[in-house]
Amino acid sequence: MTAAERNPKRPDLDAVMARLRLTQRRLDVYRAELAAQKSLAELELEDAKSEVKHSVRTLDSWQARFDVGVTGPELNNAQRAVEKAEFRLKRAETLLSLFQKVDRPEDATSFKPRPQKTPTPGDSSRSF
Repeated sequence: MTAAERNPKRPDLDAVMARLRLTQRRLDVYRAELAAQKSLAELELEDAKSEVKHSVRTLDSWQARFDVGVTGPELNNAQRAVEKAEFRLKRAETLLSLFQKVDRPEDATSFKPRPQKTPTPGDSSRSF
């Protein structure tokens, strides 16, 4: 006779362990997805930094030419490109900071289970 047959209200240890393994696999998948998304955010940040540098150099070049007769639209386009690159950089920094807040190793090691209520005689609100 199994534990579940002896006490039908108590879950079977094998079933609990199977659910625990399934939950652990799901957690592992979520962690892998988070790591991949964090890596992508880091790449986006580096690309945004590069785009800012490039657009600033382009703007500087147009500003130098503006002094010798280049018309305003080219200069305005270069200024807008710098603004767009800076906004993209801020978005990438914000996204990466979000992943860094979520991915803290100390959070995983500092987990403390909730204190369990001490059952009293005649208390039927116990759950397994």
